[in-house]
Amino acid sequence: GTAVSRSERNASTLWSRSHPPLPVGRVPGGRRNTSGPEPLGNVRVDPMQIQQVIMNLAFNARDAMPNGGKLVIKTADVDLEVSRLAPGAPSGRFVALIVADTGYGMDEKTRTHIFEPFFTTKEQGKGTGLGLPTVYGIVTQSGGTISVESEPGKGTRVTVLLPRVEAVKEELPT
Repeated sequence: GTAVSRSERNASTLWSRSHPPLPVGRVPGGRRNTSGPEPLGNVRVDPMQIQQVIMNLAFNARDAMPNGGKLVIKTADVDLEVSRLAPGAPSGRFVALIVADTGYGMDEKTRTHIFEPFFTTKEQGKGTGLGLPTVYGIVTQSGGTISVESEPGKGTRVTVLLPRVEAVKEELPT
């Protein structure tokens, strides 16, 4: 297998180096909007794996908007308190990566299967059903969580939460 190199990295640097060029250019009338505060906190991740997460999420968004649409990528430091309303919900200090699109969206039945290997809504030969399971694996192996909000005809919003860490032990080369 491929060696995974997780170390503490500044999330601002990771995001800025991870999303050129996104696949939205192949969406008719497609627009990309990226935003986030500078600087973000630090996370313990493998930079190549985070790039794979962003690309997989962006490709899925592109494929859900064959007639054009909007892809939004946002980042933020978030502090979540323990929720009595949502037992088991993450709490603590995180860096959030949010990828949202204005595409087809999904019903609840589809959403319950999207992280299963080989599950795909794409036509034969267009998808392997491994993109989102790979994203899920990378995020959870990095100590994070992933959630998906979607409704048919209203697009999809994927939120990745990665735990913040205090120290940066290794910087990316410039």
